[in-house]
Amino acid sequence: MIPPWEPANGHAKLDEEVPISRWRQVAAFDSASKCEATRAVLPTNEDERQAWMTSRCVPAEYVYPPKRPTPK
Repeated sequence: MIPPWEPANGHAKLDEEVPISRWRQVAAFDSASKCEATRAVLPTNEDERQAWMTSRCVPAEYVYPPKRPTPK
């Protein structure tokens, strides 16, 4: 997940202070190790690299909490 950003002076301004619940999901992985391995490969574009370096690997349970059964 990457923090929200907005253009500023021709570059992306990232807002890392907002809660992760407001961050954007940019990819999904089968394991934390695959996520971390992907984060190790940095993009060549400066703005994308900055966003990638601040990205976080977040468990699916945090993004999609389990549904509670509905009472009968």
